Amino acid sequence: MKRAFKYRIYPTKEQEESLKKQIEEARILYNLLLEASIKAYKEEKKSILGYDLNELALKIRKEKSLTHVSAQSAQDVAVRISKAFKQFFRKVKEGKHGKAVGYPRFKSFNRYDSITFPQYNNGFRLLDDDLLSVYDAGILKIKYLKDIAGKIKALTIKKEPTGNWYAIIIADGQFKNENHVCKSDKVVGMDVGLASFIATSYGELIENPKILKNSEKILKIRHRQLYKKKKGSKNRNKARIRLAKAYNKVKKQRETFLHGLTNKMIKNYKIIVIEKLNIKGMTKNHYLAKSILDASWNELARQLNYKAEEAGSVILQVDPRNTSKACSNCGWINNDLTLADRTFKCQECGIELNRDVNAARNILRLGLGTLGRRGTESNACGDEATTMGKPIASIVTEAGKSGSDLYFRNY
Repeated sequence: MKRAFKYRIYPTKEQEESLKKQIEEARILYNLLLEASIKAYKEEKKSILGYDLNELALKIRKEKSLTHVSAQSAQDVAVRISKAFKQFFRKVKEGKHGKAVGYPRFKSFNRYDSITFPQYNNGFRLLDDDLLSVYDAGILKIKYLKDIAGKIKALTIKKEPTGNWYAIIIADGQFKNENHVCKSDKVVGMDVGLASFIATSYGELIENPKILKNSEKILKIRHRQLYKKKKGSKNRNKARIRLAKAYNKVKKQRETFLHGLTNKMIKNYKIIVIEKLNIKGMTKNHYLAKSILDASWNELARQLNYKAEEAGSVILQVDPRNTSKACSNCGWINNDLTLADRTFKCQECGIELNRDVNAARNILRLGLGTLGRRGTESNACGDEATTMGKPIASIVTEAGKSGSDLYFRNY
C-alpha cells in the first residue's frame, strides 16, 4: 500500500531559485515532448509512449542543455505526457455527449508547479528528521518530518499558489497510526446530506459546517482586488497571493473538519456503511452543485477508507437508491417524499423520525445484508438501534477467526 506524506519545506533564496529553474526546465521539456507527440499523432497517426518517449525526453534534455532538471525528473515528465495522452485516447473512445475532445494542453508559465524524483537515492534522500537533500538545490530544511514506515519510493517538490513549498514523499508498506485505532465493535450506517452533513443510524446529526459559503464574502473581496490590478504588476501578484491564501484557508478548514470527524468515526465503529454516490451526476443540478462540492463527500469516503485499513476496520459502500423513501421499520415506500420533507412518516407502521436518520438505518441494513448477516437487520432500526453493538461484536470476532478480514477489506 502506497501512502503520501506531505511536509512544508523552507528553501533559502538560492535554493528557491534552483527549484524554480528545475520546474521551469521541466515545463519547457513537457511542452517540447507534447509538441513532438502531437506532431507524430497528426502526421503518422501513431503515439509516442513508454520507452520511446523516455528516450526522446533524455535526447531533448541533452540537445536543449536543460541541465538543471535531472535525468530521472526528465523521464517523469515523459510519464506525465503518457498519462495525458492515455486520458485523451480514453475520452475519444468513450465519445460521451458527442463533444469534441481536445489534445493535452501546453503548460504556460505558472501552470507547471512541481517536479518529481521517482527513485530514492537518485536525486533525493533523507539525511535527518528535518533535513532533505535534493538534486541541484542542496540540503533543504523540512518541517516536522516523522518516521515514515515502509520503503521510500519517490519525492515531489511542489510550489503552491500561496508561495509555500512542500515535499510530498511517497512510501510503500504497511502503515499504522495510533490515532486510527478502533476501540469498539459497533457498526453504524451513515447518510450524507446538506442540511445535516452526516446522520447516523444511532440518530446522531452532525451539522454541515458550510465552509465555502461562510468564506464567500472575503473571497469575493479578494477576487475584486485582483481584478482591479494591472496585469504583470507587482501589486497584481500580491493580490493573487492574497486570494490564494484565502482559498488555502478554506481548504485547511475543510481538512481539519473532515480529519476530526473521520478519526472519531474510525475510533467508535468497527464497521461503517456509507453510500456509494455519483457526485459527478449530482453536480449537474446547478442549484445544489456548489453545496455538494463544498461538502466534499468523496474526500470523506477516501479518508474513511485509508484510515479503516490502518485501524483494521471495515468500510462498506451500498447503493443509496430509495434509502430515503423506504421505511426503516417495515419497508413501506413513500414515493411522494420530496427534499423539502425533513421528517419521514410511515403510513403503514406509524413510525416518525428524521428522514436522514431513517435513510442511515436503511443504509446500515443494506450493508449488513452484503455481509450475509440477515439476522442482525432487526436491530438496525427503531428504538433498539442502540443495541446494535452486541450482535455485531460476534460478527467481528467470527471474521477474525475465519481469516475473512481480507474479504471485508475488498469493500
